[in-house]
Amino acid sequence: MREPLSFKYEAYASWSGDSGFVPAEGIRSDFDKFAANRFIIGSQNEVVDQMREVTTSPAGRLRVHALPGFVLGHLATVLQQFQARYPQIVLDMIVNDAAIDPVKEGFDCALQIFPPHSEELISRKLFPVRRVFCASPEYLKRHGMPRHPRDLLAHRVGWYSGYPTRERLAFHGAQEVVSLALKPVLLTNSVHLLREYAMEHAGVVCVPTLVASEAVLSGELRLVLPEHPLSSFWLSVFYPATVRSALKLKLFLKALAASFSGMPPWDRALIERGLLPEHLIE
Repeated sequence: MREPLSFKYEAYASWSGDSGFVPAEGIRSDFDKFAANRFIIGSQNEVVDQMREVTTSPAGRLRVHALPGFVLGHLATVLQQFQARYPQIVLDMIVNDAAIDPVKEGFDCALQIFPPHSEELISRKLFPVRRVFCASPEYLKRHGMPRHPRDLLAHRVGWYSGYPTRERLAFHGAQEVVSLALKPVLLTNSVHLLREYAMEHAGVVCVPTLVASEAVLSGELRLVLPEHPLSSFWLSVFYPATVRSALKLKLFLKALAASFSGMPPWDRALIERGLLPEHLIE
């Protein structure tokens, strides 16, 4: 009677140590077949995942938590195209500025800048989030254009309240790095409110380019201190390690990466116009 292959595998594994014993040819042959079969099975599983996308229509609910600064004005087209291709996937989108742990909150993934404290998550970077100061031409006509970061202390400043550094930040000039603690007159967790505040000629605001780009390109807002760029963040997808192979999530991540990986279009437009330096400060 032939011994089970698992027995021969264990024997081969123990004999291949420091004992110097060389197993018989038949055992090595069985082990090679065993290893080859494991490789084939792993490859077949990958093929099965790919075939499911082609031969089946993924269905069910996908819970996504996302930042409003990203969702509003940028994500709807991607969602429409995604659901046109996978009409049986129901997207359950929760939109707010909170940095959450998708495992604890019951989400399949979270689109956010600041990572939660968890070892159960996988992160995937999508694109850099650049921050700029801007104001309306009318405000700057009345109050003057700041020429140095410290000039901001004499202006009415609107600031996003969710940054981990609070109101302190570093301006990276060609000759120096200026560290400054701002004294904002408006603090809010809404970058869209900050943009509208600036468009009402109320002050100088710091907002991401993904929110400011259109208004800057149209001339409704002007960049302030562009020669002193700020450090950037990254918008990433965070998702539980236990569901990284789930087909619905895998397809959604693929759609996001296809649309947003690399330099985002709102930054490219500003760089091409010479309004934003191409170099990214992280």
